Amino acid sequence: MLSSLKSIFETKPNELNALNAFRTFSVLGILVHHYWEAVRPSFLGTSVMVDFLDRVPLNLLSVMDLFLMLSGFLISGGLWLDWKKNGTIHFGKYFTRRSFRIFPLFYAALLVSFALTNAQIQLMSKQTLDAAGTSMLAELKQMKSHWWTDALFISNYTSHKIMIHGWSLAVEQQFYTFLPLIAYFFLFRLSNKTRILSLCVLYFVPLVFRIIAAMNIDSEFGQMSKIYWPTHTRADSLILGILIMDLYYTSNWFRGKIADPMLRRIGFVLSLVLLGIGHALTFAESQFVFCVFRYNFFNIGYAILICLSLHSVSSFSKILSARVFTPIARVSYGMYMWQGIAGSAGMALVLKGLDLHKLTAAQALAGFISGTLFTFLAGIISWVIIESPFMRLRTRLAGPSPDLKNA
Repeated sequence: MLSSLKSIFETKPNELNALNAFRTFSVLGILVHHYWEAVRPSFLGTSVMVDFLDRVPLNLLSVMDLFLMLSGFLISGGLWLDWKKNGTIHFGKYFTRRSFRIFPLFYAALLVSFALTNAQIQLMSKQTLDAAGTSMLAELKQMKSHWWTDALFISNYTSHKIMIHGWSLAVEQQFYTFLPLIAYFFLFRLSNKTRILSLCVLYFVPLVFRIIAAMNIDSEFGQMSKIYWPTHTRADSLILGILIMDLYYTSNWFRGKIADPMLRRIGFVLSLVLLGIGHALTFAESQFVFCVFRYNFFNIGYAILICLSLHSVSSFSKILSARVFTPIARVSYGMYMWQGIAGSAGMALVLKGLDLHKLTAAQALAGFISGTLFTFLAGIISWVIIESPFMRLRTRLAGPSPDLKNA
């Protein structure tokens, strides 16, 4: 247990350490977004509220594109290195690594979520409810009855689910399942130029799906269920991650470009412009640009930053490689999975008895800090008790993870 705890703060020699900063930004961005949604009514219409302050935290859902892109880069990178070293993909080892990394924590969180949902149903069933309470009880029963959509990783294509944030794990698992097959039978058999061109073309396919879906959206839930959750409308971030991996490992031209100081400066400014546009969009499901193109602003903007971080001797990469990012990055999966439960507990500890619609700025900040600390603590406990033991077992069964840093 002590070794598991110490490993949270240790960097790994086979990791691209700069990516730890992006993992940290991803999970913290999600926490900020969800917390802002909870306390936002306290500040709407007040003198401290400005439009920018509202739009940016709402649009911090952008970090999900960063999260998916990192998965595209890292998972495809491991497969590519296996292919180049052995001339094949070891499917058994691959699926063992993925299963032991994802399933233990996911199903533990699903079991806890099911138990809490059932307990809430039992409690509410004993009370006299108004119309809103009756509607909420019915929704909880629907969520409980659809536990299997979470368990089978298809909840991103269903309206009801126990784990609202489980949609992203569904997208990930679908990607993990089909990518090695696509890579083995098609993608990795292409020449480098043809493969890169194919990925560039594939990048625009989800955009087409978003355009089609956006023409038939009439509500916020419609935007979520038809565009935000489904794999086929969000896969451009995954594809872009694969493309970055391919360029990084196969293109000397790419390596030369990210080593050019002038191009790095231009790229950095361009990424800020794209991300600034995306985060400045009005959070409105009725707007076509918001529903369709904001994802491209986000994933291209983040993709440029990832590319810049891959030049390990640059000052940007060195800043991102700082060890201060390692602990949160290491437990980010646990933080993401337990954010609702742990974050709510942390908020309740500080804001107990207060109306979430009438908070002061100081109270809101205290609640966020407490919720974040509780979530980080839950991530540490999750790492020590669940994740680290299964990862050690994974290493014994499937060998060490691919050396992405020294390939």
